[in-house]
Amino acid sequence: METNKKDTEFIKQIINEQLLPINEQFMFLKDIIAKLQKEVNVIPYIDKHIKALNKRLLKNNISLAKQDEKLADFVVKISEFEENVIEIEERVRKRINRGIDKIIAVYSSKYANAEFDK
Repeated sequence: METNKKDTEFIKQIINEQLLPINEQFMFLKDIIAKLQKEVNVIPYIDKHIKALNKRLLKNNISLAKQDEKLADFVVKISEFEENVIEIEERVRKRINRGIDKIIAVYSSKYANAEFDK
C-alpha cells in the first residue's frame, strides 16, 4: 500500500511538474493558432480588394494613356493651326505691303506729274 502511495505521489508530481506546463503551453499555442487562423481567413477578402484595386488602376492607366494620346493629337492639331496662322499672317503682310507699294507708287506718280506740270 505504501508503495502504491509513493507511486501515486510520484505520478502526481510528474503530472504537476512536467505535463501541466506542457498543457498550458499547448493551450497558449492553440490560442495563437486560432488568432492566426482568423487573420488568414481575412486574407482572401484582402486579396479580392487588391485585385479590384489593380483592375481599377489598370482601367485608370488605360484611360490616362487614351487621354495622353488625345492630348498628343490635340498638340499636333494646334501646331498645324499655328502653321496655318503663320502662313495667313505672311500672306496678309505681303498683301498689305503690295497695297502700300501701290499707294506709294500712285501718290509718287501724282506728285511727280504735279511737279512736272508746274
